[in-house]
Amino acid sequence: MDQVQASDETARGPALGFRFGVQASKLESGTRHWTNQTNAYGSILVGKSLVLPAVSNTFGNLGIAILSAPTQSFTQNDVLTYGAAGIFRLNKQFSIAGEVNGRANTRPGDGPIGTESQSEARLGMQIRASGLRFDFAGIKD
Repeated sequence: MDQVQASDETARGPALGFRFGVQASKLESGTRHWTNQTNAYGSILVGKSLVLPAVSNTFGNLGIAILSAPTQSFTQNDVLTYGAAGIFRLNKQFSIAGEVNGRANTRPGDGPIGTESQSEARLGMQIRASGLRFDFAGIKD
């Protein structure tokens, strides 16, 4: 289950939203046993269109997730979730897009396996030609 509540962007203020969800346990493949793992999360979402030297759209989110440790019974880890992204128009045909997102372990050390800190960065380009838009990107874990 995933739910988003939002308000529209204004001339001075960003668009704001709140996203929350629950990921319920599931039946293990080939068995009749439930994994007995439930994850819950919530995030504050922010987005704003800016007119700098170029038109740009910026986005961000910050939240918390409660994750079950998949390799340890009755263990969970609370992690901080984050993300920031932007699309910057260079001209009518070309735009640069970038994103960083992930989760940060809040426990001392690495945290339980499957709930450790993770992050990912993407950098790409959008090209508009002949009424179509082409997206190219590279990803770094």
